[in-house]
Amino acid sequence: MDGERGSTFIEVSIAMLLVAIVTSSVFSVAITARQGGGRAMRRLIADQAARQLTERLKGYVTGDDSQTAIDWGFRGPSSGTTAAGNWTINGAAAINDDGTITDSMGNVNALSVGTHTLTSGVLPAWFSAPPYNASVRYVVRRMELFSGGAMDPTGGVANTETRSIPEVDVYVDWDEP
Repeated sequence: MDGERGSTFIEVSIAMLLVAIVTSSVFSVAITARQGGGRAMRRLIADQAARQLTERLKGYVTGDDSQTAIDWGFRGPSSGTTAAGNWTINGAAAINDDGTITDSMGNVNALSVGTHTLTSGVLPAWFSAPPYNASVRYVVRRMELFSGGAMDPTGGVANTETRSIPEVDVYVDWDEP
Protein backbone atom coordinates (compact mmCIF):
# COMPACT_ATOMS: atom_id res chain seq x y z
CA MET A 1 0.00 0.00 0.00
CA ASP A 2 2.80 2.43 0.77
CA GLY A 3 4.27 1.81 -2.71
CA GLU A 4 1.00 2.86 -4.39
CA ARG A 5 0.87 6.15 -2.53
CA GLY A 6 4.39 6.99 -3.63
CA SER A 7 3.69 6.29 -7.27
CA THR A 8 0.56 8.47 -7.12
CA PHE A 9 2.62 11.37 -5.75
CA ILE A 10 5.18 10.91 -8.55
CA GLU A 11 2.41 10.78 -11.17
CA VAL A 12 0.84 13.97 -9.83
CA SER A 13 4.25 15.73 -9.70
CA ILE A 14 5.01 14.77 -13.31
CA ALA A 15 1.55 15.91 -14.41
CA MET A 16 2.03 19.28 -12.69
CA LEU A 17 5.46 19.64 -14.32
CA LEU A 18 3.96 18.93 -17.76
CA VAL A 19 1.15 21.45 -17.16
CA ALA A 20 3.73 24.08 -16.13
CA ILE A 21 5.82 23.45 -19.27
CA VAL A 22 2.79 23.65 -21.57
CA THR A 23 1.51 26.80 -19.85
CA SER A 24 4.88 28.58 -20.07
CA SER A 25 5.17 27.59 -23.75
CA VAL A 26 1.74 29.03 -24.52
CA PHE A 27 2.54 32.30 -22.74
CA SER A 28 5.92 32.50 -24.49
CA VAL A 29 4.26 32.14 -27.90
CA ALA A 30 1.62 34.75 -26.98
CA ILE A 31 4.26 37.28 -25.85
CA THR A 32 6.37 36.72 -28.95
CA ALA A 33 3.32 37.16 -31.19
CA ARG A 34 2.41 40.39 -29.42
CA GLN A 35 5.93 41.80 -29.81
CA GLY A 36 6.03 40.75 -33.46
CA GLY A 37 2.70 42.47 -34.01
CA GLY A 38 4.12 45.70 -32.57
CA ARG A 39 7.14 45.51 -34.87
CA ALA A 40 4.89 44.87 -37.85
CA MET A 41 2.77 47.90 -36.91
CA ARG A 42 5.85 50.15 -36.68
CA ARG A 43 7.10 48.85 -40.04
CA LEU A 44 3.68 49.56 -41.56
CA ILE A 45 3.69 53.13 -40.21
CA ALA A 46 7.22 53.67 -41.54
CA ASP A 47 6.34 52.29 -44.98
CA GLN A 48 3.21 54.43 -45.12
CA ALA A 49 5.15 57.58 -44.16
CA ALA A 50 7.80 56.86 -46.82
CA ARG A 51 5.13 56.28 -49.46
CA GLN A 52 3.26 59.48 -48.55
CA LEU A 53 6.48 61.51 -48.58
CA THR A 54 7.39 60.09 -52.00
CA GLU A 55 3.97 61.05 -53.34
CA ARG A 56 4.31 64.54 -51.89
CA LEU A 57 7.77 65.03 -53.39
CA LYS A 58 6.41 64.20 -56.85
CA GLY A 59 4.69 67.59 -56.75
CA TYR A 60 8.05 69.33 -56.36
CA VAL A 61 9.64 67.85 -59.50
CA THR A 62 8.70 70.84 -61.65
CA GLY A 63 10.48 73.30 -59.34
CA ASP A 64 13.78 74.45 -60.84
CA ASP A 65 16.24 74.97 -57.99
CA SER A 66 18.90 76.33 -60.35
CA GLN A 67 16.96 79.57 -60.91
CA THR A 68 17.28 82.60 -58.68
CA ALA A 69 14.49 83.13 -56.19
CA ILE A 70 12.39 85.57 -58.21
CA ASP A 71 8.68 85.50 -57.62
CA TRP A 72 7.23 85.06 -61.11
CA GLY A 73 3.91 84.04 -59.63
CA PHE A 74 4.45 80.32 -60.13
CA ARG A 75 3.41 78.62 -56.96
CA GLY A 76 4.64 75.24 -55.83
CA PRO A 77 2.84 72.65 -53.75
CA SER A 78 3.77 74.22 -50.40
CA SER A 79 2.08 77.21 -48.79
CA GLY A 80 5.00 79.66 -48.79
CA THR A 81 4.38 83.36 -49.36
CA THR A 82 6.89 83.62 -52.23
CA ALA A 83 7.56 81.40 -55.22
CA ALA A 84 10.87 80.30 -53.69
CA GLY A 85 9.26 79.51 -50.34
CA ASN A 86 6.51 77.66 -52.11
CA TRP A 87 8.91 75.00 -53.43
CA THR A 88 10.27 74.07 -50.00
CA ILE A 89 8.87 71.22 -47.92
CA ASN A 90 9.87 73.09 -44.73
CA GLY A 91 6.66 74.48 -43.26
CA ALA A 92 4.40 72.45 -45.57
CA ALA A 93 1.30 70.90 -44.05
CA ALA A 94 2.13 67.77 -42.07
CA ILE A 95 1.44 64.36 -43.55
CA ASN A 96 0.05 63.16 -40.22
CA ASP A 97 -2.21 66.23 -39.66
CA ASP A 98 0.00 67.28 -36.74
CA GLY A 99 1.30 70.77 -37.55
CA THR A 100 3.85 71.29 -40.29
CA ILE A 101 6.88 69.50 -41.70
CA THR A 102 10.32 70.63 -40.52
CA ASP A 103 13.24 70.06 -42.90
CA SER A 104 16.78 70.08 -41.45
CA MET A 105 18.04 71.93 -44.56
CA GLY A 106 15.64 74.80 -43.91
CA ASN A 107 13.85 76.80 -46.61
CA VAL A 108 15.53 75.27 -49.63
CA ASN A 109 13.91 73.63 -52.61
CA ALA A 110 12.46 70.29 -51.47
CA LEU A 111 14.53 68.54 -54.15
CA SER A 112 17.84 70.29 -53.42
CA VAL A 113 20.74 67.86 -53.62
CA GLY A 114 21.73 66.43 -50.24
CA THR A 115 20.24 64.69 -47.23
CA HIS A 116 17.03 66.16 -45.81
CA THR A 117 16.07 65.01 -42.32
CA LEU A 118 12.44 65.66 -41.47
CA THR A 119 12.12 66.22 -37.74
CA SER A 120 8.37 66.66 -37.47
CA GLY A 121 5.18 66.41 -39.44
CA VAL A 122 5.72 63.01 -41.01
CA LEU A 123 5.56 60.39 -38.24
CA PRO A 124 3.24 60.18 -35.23
CA ALA A 125 4.69 61.92 -32.16
CA TRP A 126 4.78 58.68 -30.10
CA PHE A 127 6.93 57.03 -32.81
CA SER A 128 9.38 59.95 -33.01
CA ALA A 129 9.80 60.01 -29.22
CA PRO A 130 11.76 57.55 -27.05
CA PRO A 131 12.08 54.59 -27.00
CA TYR A 132 11.73 54.42 -30.81
CA ASN A 133 13.33 57.78 -31.79
CA ALA A 134 12.07 57.36 -35.35
CA SER A 135 13.18 59.79 -38.04
CA VAL A 136 12.60 60.25 -41.74
CA ARG A 137 15.31 61.30 -44.14
CA TYR A 138 15.48 61.49 -47.86
CA VAL A 139 18.52 61.80 -50.09
CA VAL A 140 18.35 63.71 -53.36
CA ARG A 141 20.83 63.16 -56.17
CA ARG A 142 20.75 64.53 -59.68
CA MET A 143 21.13 62.26 -62.66
CA GLU A 144 21.53 63.34 -66.22
CA LEU A 145 18.88 62.38 -68.74
CA PHE A 146 19.97 62.31 -72.34
CA SER A 147 17.51 62.53 -75.20
CA GLY A 148 17.43 63.44 -78.85
CA GLY A 149 20.88 62.17 -79.79
CA ALA A 150 23.67 59.77 -79.01
CA MET A 151 26.64 59.97 -76.68
CA ASP A 152 30.05 59.91 -78.27
CA PRO A 153 32.23 57.13 -76.73
CA THR A 154 35.04 59.67 -76.24
CA GLY A 155 32.86 61.60 -73.80
CA GLY A 156 31.44 64.20 -76.16
CA VAL A 157 27.78 64.59 -76.90
CA ALA A 158 26.46 64.97 -80.42
CA ASN A 159 23.08 66.65 -80.92
CA THR A 160 21.88 65.71 -77.47
CA GLU A 161 19.62 67.61 -75.14
CA THR A 162 20.59 67.10 -71.51
CA ARG A 163 18.27 67.50 -68.55
CA SER A 164 19.02 66.94 -64.89
CA ILE A 165 16.33 65.09 -62.97
CA PRO A 166 16.23 64.30 -59.25
CA GLU A 167 16.60 60.80 -57.90
CA VAL A 168 15.19 60.44 -54.38
CA ASP A 169 15.64 57.67 -51.80
CA VAL A 170 13.50 57.78 -48.64
CA TYR A 171 14.59 56.15 -45.37
CA VAL A 172 12.77 55.71 -42.07
CA ASP A 173 15.00 54.75 -39.13
CA TRP A 174 14.01 53.81 -35.60
CA ASP A 175 15.29 51.98 -32.52
CA GLU A 176 13.63 48.71 -31.64
CA PRO A 177 13.59 48.30 -27.82
